[in-house]
Amino acid sequence: MGVFVACFAQNLGPGSSLMAELSAAMFALELANSKGWNYFWLELDSKLVELAFSNFYLDPWPLRNRCLNCLTLTQY
Repeated sequence: MGVFVACFAQNLGPGSSLMAELSAAMFALELANSKGWNYFWLELDSKLVELAFSNFYLDPWPLRNRCLNCLTLTQY
């Protein structure tokens, strides 16, 4: 039985679909951390975003620092 918890929308300006997907995943991690949620389920529909979290050299350079900060929030 699922419970709706939150949703969000944000204007990212011009960019690629990878930047949009990666920004959404990072925002979700930051939101979970700010609410003190230690366990959550993050569903991704992009294998490239998953790979970007495991190899930060794949991250687009404007998002690289934010991605590294998100990795410190998780035990990924």
